[in-house]
Amino acid sequence: MRKVPRPVYYDLLYKGSGADLGVADKTIEIFGYYDFPNARVVIQKEFAIEGAEVRTDIFAARHRESVEELDWTQRATYWSDNSNLMLLNDLGALHKIYINATDKEDKAQWLNLVRIMFKQGRILD
Repeated sequence: MRKVPRPVYYDLLYKGSGADLGVADKTIEIFGYYDFPNARVVIQKEFAIEGAEVRTDIFAARHRESVEELDWTQRATYWSDNSNLMLLNDLGALHKIYINATDKEDKAQWLNLVRIMFKQGRILD
């Protein structure tokens, strides 16, 4: 990932993460913000865990490290796919990490939008 300088209004921007909680496949989480004045998404950090590391305690530790490194003390929302609700419940109950489950009803539409934004250079990583 290339380093994108934080704008002076960074503290006012919407920050969020998206996770794909795979067990057989990798579990990943990306962190970024929406730079509204420039109409772009900036990906700041990502991590992946797989195999024996796919456990809630390891995910929770990596999530916390990322949030601390990015200094996200406020105004951040966390999202994940809804394919593993038990894992999301464990993260909340055992680790006090509350991640919202997404609705995959319009998945193809949203994936297409992401592809378009990448082509337009509106998602920076």
